[in-house]
Amino acid sequence: MGRAIIDADSYFYRGAIACSELINIQDDLYYEGYDLNKARQYLKDTFAELSSKTNCDDYILVTGGVGKNFRYIINPSYKSNRKNVARPIMLNKVREMAFNEFPVAYTPHLEADDTCRMLMEEDKDNVIISIDKDLRTFQGKIYDSYHDTIRYITPLQAEANFKRQLLIGDTTDGYSGLPKVGKATADKLLLAGITIDEIAEMYVEKGLGMETFEMVYNCAKIIGKDDYADGVITLYGGKKLDLNEVED
Repeated sequence: MGRAIIDADSYFYRGAIACSELINIQDDLYYEGYDLNKARQYLKDTFAELSSKTNCDDYILVTGGVGKNFRYIINPSYKSNRKNVARPIMLNKVREMAFNEFPVAYTPHLEADDTCRMLMEEDKDNVIISIDKDLRTFQGKIYDSYHDTIRYITPLQAEANFKRQLLIGDTTDGYSGLPKVGKATADKLLLAGITIDEIAEMYVEKGLGMETFEMVYNCAKIIGKDDYADGVITLYGGKKLDLNEVED
């Protein structure tokens, strides 16, 4: 059987929340304490259950890599709307514990999504565990824990999902697509068989230019093994980005 590839950041977040406990010192006086063992047990139980549900022999946790995310180089506003989101006070402690006690994988300067894809491509029996729609832009098996279902994303479905990202953009990640193109319009264009080159032409026709299209493409594209070698990423049009030259 394959391996469960767990997009782990959301579980670290939940584990950090699970640490919290309210302690009564005396009448009407409480303080909030944190028990790391609660997070440890939550992670153990959760990952064991996920491995069982996906019929995998073992699992590996995937998180974002150390160093500056390369997408910030391509698009300085990438995920800028998330900077002020409050983080649980124990999150860093939970991550540190997980790195020491669980199998964890990451790739410097890449996001968890990229490493998930590269691990997925090592074995067709591997299963990605994530609710992130970006992980449906390449083929493979993916388990949706919210709906308790495993889906196989075919190459045609993956291509359509990726093209939809190019057409609509992803405001939660800090980049827009084509103006006045929503899901309904995008789906009509996809049914008509629009190609990536034709989407690029639409960017030019609407005055956004090829530079904007390339930025959107490179932000939306999840890096696979064919796109990454010794720290060098192949971007749209064959352009290279050497992450070995990126400062942390």
